[in-house]
Amino acid sequence: MNALLFAVLLGFSLPSSLPEASGNLILQIENISSDHGALMVAVFARPDDFLKEGRECWRKRIETFTQGGHRMEIADFPHGQYAIAVYHDVNGNGKLDKNLVGIPSEPYAFSNNPRAKWKRPNFLDSRVHFHTPRLELVLELLKWKEY
Repeated sequence: MNALLFAVLLGFSLPSSLPEASGNLILQIENISSDHGALMVAVFARPDDFLKEGRECWRKRIETFTQGGHRMEIADFPHGQYAIAVYHDVNGNGKLDKNLVGIPSEPYAFSNNPRAKWKRPNFLDSRVHFHTPRLELVLELLKWKEY
């Protein structure tokens, strides 16, 4: 204690924060019906941003993948609580297509694989705690009628 007080009095300071902990976040996306279009992945850190257009999140468009499954690894991703959304943009138009009543016509998935047929999951439904050197999640793409 005296050494710490002495260092502060001499003008030395301890680091204000430790380096941010991070790890490898691995997403295994399953049930991909074809190798056409793109996989759209979004990782949300804040409940207020979850599934809202134009809000802050980590995004990735994957154009090279195979039918069946795709594995992606995000290295050095900061630890925290996240909710992940994925959809298969089958026609490659950059958006989740919906029918006239707003029902998605392309396959989609969320972390924790919550039931997402009659209502959107919220952040808590899809939240994962990422505080380990490595976290692997499996997200199964389903069409609306399969939920």
